[in-house]
Amino acid sequence: MTATENIAVRTLPMRAGPPGAATRWAAGAQFCAQQISSALVRVGVGGEIDVRNAAALSEYSCTQLRSSPRVILDLSEVGFFGTPGLTVFDELDEVTRQNSARWALVCGRPVERLLRAADPEQRIPKHFSLESAMRSLSHAA
Repeated sequence: MTATENIAVRTLPMRAGPPGAATRWAAGAQFCAQQISSALVRVGVGGEIDVRNAAALSEYSCTQLRSSPRVILDLSEVGFFGTPGLTVFDELDEVTRQNSARWALVCGRPVERLLRAADPEQRIPKHFSLESAMRSLSHAA
């Protein structure tokens, strides 16, 4: 972890987003990219992820991953996470392989509940805090 990343990261409410952040709305959800360091981006998501917006979240997250070697997908503010959202994780895995990048997931209860059933092998790198996800990405792959 770099000195820049070692400081506590204050995340702003999804409604406001960090100054200069790239925010996108998509049918019931909001996505916001926050540059934590030169090599780490946090994609914060609020609202509900379902068939109406899973593809938009995938596109937004993968775009961030193509421009940064490490991305944290923060779904801790998501109120509902439907099975179409699982495709986001597959897309992120594909982009990380193509770009020698890494990603981690911060999940809240809705995401964690679905992953218990859909990912029993626990292949998805999930965390329950931003700090834990940041630590995981600071270690060598």
